[in-house]
Amino acid sequence: LTVPLWAPGFGILLWAVGQPLIGAIIFAASLATPLPLWILRRTGSLVLTGNVIALIMSVVTAVCTWLEGGPGAPGVLWFPLVPILAMLIAGRRTGIAWTVFNVVVLLAFYVLHELGHSPTPGFQPDVMAVLHLSLAASATIVAFLLASLFESLKADALGSLEAANRALAVARDQAEAATR
Repeated sequence: LTVPLWAPGFGILLWAVGQPLIGAIIFAASLATPLPLWILRRTGSLVLTGNVIALIMSVVTAVCTWLEGGPGAPGVLWFPLVPILAMLIAGRRTGIAWTVFNVVVLLAFYVLHELGHSPTPGFQPDVMAVLHLSLAASATIVAFLLASLFESLKADALGSLEAANRALAVARDQAEAATR
């Protein structure tokens, strides 16, 4: 949901450094942000919604990373975030599936690179350093937000469990008192 906040800035940055195609892909991905929300509203399925989000993220991450230069490109930093988000939204099985998918994509990048088919990044070293910094910082922020979401959900679950245990103890005490 934060994509519309940062994607236009990345799109403009990439356009400014001579990568209008990657910038356009990032910007187009920001326009797709309402799609998972629409799917969730129409179906009520977190599994379907999580898979749609993971699919969009995987495709955008893979295409942009490849266009940035392949296995050594800054976009590689975003690959671990896809299965984490998929698991938080859609569950463990979905997270495992997207982990496998993204590892296969990374292995394909490596194999293509070893076969001499890596694209040549069109970035000057100083621009590549800025891109690495930007993507590393944004991936770190997103990872922190995902971890915060997990902690919040965990705290809510533990609070519900504690309340249920207290209610059970009260019911047990009342049942014991009624039998005396």
